[in-house]
Amino acid sequence: MRAAVLVDDRGTLDAIEVRELPKPIPGPGQVLVRMRAVPINPSDLNYVRGSYAEHLRDLPWNRARGTLHFDPHGGRPHPVAPFVLGGEGVGDVVETGGGLLARRLAGRRVALAGSPTGLLAQFAVVDALRVSPLDDAIGDAEGASLFVNPLTAIALVDYVLALPRGATLLQTAASGALAELVRTLAAARGVRTIDLVRSRASADALRARGVPHALCVDEDPLAAIDRLTGGRGVEGAIDCVGGETARLSQRALGRYGTLVLYGTLGGARMQLEPRSLMMRAGRIEGFFLPHFLDSVSKLTLLRIVRRAAALARRGSYRTKVRATFPLEEVRAAFEAATQPGEGKVLVRPDGRP
Repeated sequence: MRAAVLVDDRGTLDAIEVRELPKPIPGPGQVLVRMRAVPINPSDLNYVRGSYAEHLRDLPWNRARGTLHFDPHGGRPHPVAPFVLGGEGVGDVVETGGGLLARRLAGRRVALAGSPTGLLAQFAVVDALRVSPLDDAIGDAEGASLFVNPLTAIALVDYVLALPRGATLLQTAASGALAELVRTLAAARGVRTIDLVRSRASADALRARGVPHALCVDEDPLAAIDRLTGGRGVEGAIDCVGGETARLSQRALGRYGTLVLYGTLGGARMQLEPRSLMMRAGRIEGFFLPHFLDSVSKLTLLRIVRRAAALARRGSYRTKVRATFPLEEVRAAFEAATQPGEGKVLVRPDGRP
């Protein structure tokens, strides 16, 4: 089979090659999936650029161990090149390795999550627990992105922050699909959102779509936030940009407010103002989806995945696709994903348009 392989850790897109690999064989409790579509996520770029590895080296359990793991128990090792990229996707179960859950998935179109990579290929083997069957109401684009963005949004809104009715949530990078789902989930809790974007055009586009509190970072957003909150500030904020945008989010916090950092799209370090945080008695937390998934029970995880699927069926979560590439052009797909723009970049291992 053909697969997109990160061949070494040089940190550039040149390290991605399409190679011929043996077709994997499912073991007990596993399924073999013929892949239809795989999105290029920021996490995929982090593997290519070495961003995860760089910061994993500074974790105490890795300093002591000498190898790189996402968790102190050694259950989530960082893959070592060469390895197949791809963290989530959609495909068809064509074979099972046995087990009740795996057999029930036979012949189904499914969304699946890698462990944490390995899906950017014509075929992939995953544990049946990392698979969610899809009905016809969920398209391939939504199915391919059923895990990372929806689970992140649900975790942030309903579990990590869990703001009470009447509170205000500030979010950055607010023109994307994840932000749209955050608005939906927050509204269901009776929480108002303030949506921060990096350009006036994006703010105007959001307001034209009925998003009332869309603000541009270049137009004195703190003054607008103060007006909207009556000078109290926001109870919660989530940021996936970093740098000055994260610092602005910290300054928007009210008393006892919490800022959750869950991405670094801007690539810049955040300048922490200790006294500013102290005067608010505020908190800054880091969020990493695999850690959250490790912290909840299997029953809770099943409920979250089922909720994500229900939101997709109702049309609450739609994936805009800005470009689609065949597997043989995977390097061009990664290059497209590094460029600014709204919507996902998809790779089609099955050759479909």
